[in-house]
Amino acid sequence: MNHYVGTEYLIYESPAPTEGWVKAIFIGIISLTLIPAIILIQIDLIGAWIMFIATVFDAALLYFIFPRKYQIFTDRVNIVLGRPFSYSFSLSSVQGCSRIDGSTPFVYWGLRLASSNKGVIEIKRPRDMDVVISPADPETFIEQLNRTLSTYTKTI
Repeated sequence: MNHYVGTEYLIYESPAPTEGWVKAIFIGIISLTLIPAIILIQIDLIGAWIMFIATVFDAALLYFIFPRKYQIFTDRVNIVLGRPFSYSFSLSSVQGCSRIDGSTPFVYWGLRLASSNKGVIEIKRPRDMDVVISPADPETFIEQLNRTLSTYTKTI
């Protein structure tokens, strides 16, 4: 792979798969405020409006913080959240990555941006918080990240 100094280009991109139980939790969270809002329409209109606003706020919050895809660039890893937000960190802060299984993805000290409990990857960052993600194809993601890391460290 050629590395052109001064240019940043996309090396690999993987969608963030979402499991059915995660979608069910999201629907449950939204319905916890939407159903009372519908019931309150005939009883208390101001209360209904407040519940509708809470429903929109919950939906927006879930949309903006849930990962959509994971990208590896020549100089950074980018986690695309709901538009226009994303979380990026430099490859210089990455020590390595590995698969993690079991309950570790749920009981974790670090930044958890995994949308599934299958194919979970931990990106180790010694000076910053470690990041947990769940790309659709974890083996390819690890391979591409390790290849990009080796190329990145050779050019520094």
